[in-house]
Amino acid sequence: MDGHKKKTLSNPEIQDGIVVLILGVALLIYSLFMHYTARVQTEWKMSPYLFPVLISVFAILLAFSLFADGRRVMASEEKKKDSGSLINLKRVVIVALMAVVYEVLMNITGYIPATVVFLIAMIRFFGEKRWWMIVVIAVATSLIIYLLFGILLNVRFP
Repeated sequence: MDGHKKKTLSNPEIQDGIVVLILGVALLIYSLFMHYTARVQTEWKMSPYLFPVLISVFAILLAFSLFADGRRVMASEEKKKDSGSLINLKRVVIVALMAVVYEVLMNITGYIPATVVFLIAMIRFFGEKRWWMIVVIAVATSLIIYLLFGILLNVRFP
């Protein structure tokens, strides 16, 4: 692998973008497959898989934003020494395991508690240190999504 590709893949924003893109595409494929193979066929607006499809689209858009940020950072720091490995496999595995735990927890506790716990863990994992900020973002995001989709749009949550 040439130096430029190695430098690109060692950029933390690019690595995060790859993880988010993989998870977004996987969630999109899973949601579409589950919707079209469900025993009881429903319209998309009533499907419990509409929300995961929307989340996957936002995750894919976020991934491209992370790629753009990574390229911008690389352009501004061309003289900086290459200090990383390729993709940090440990981070990828941790994020994937957190998503699996979220799915299991959602089946046990329901959407809002599981999402709050998941968001707290993800935000903390990605580096935010202010606990009050983490809790506010996690609770507000969970409640806003529930109000918008569950109450206003009457979308069934998984």
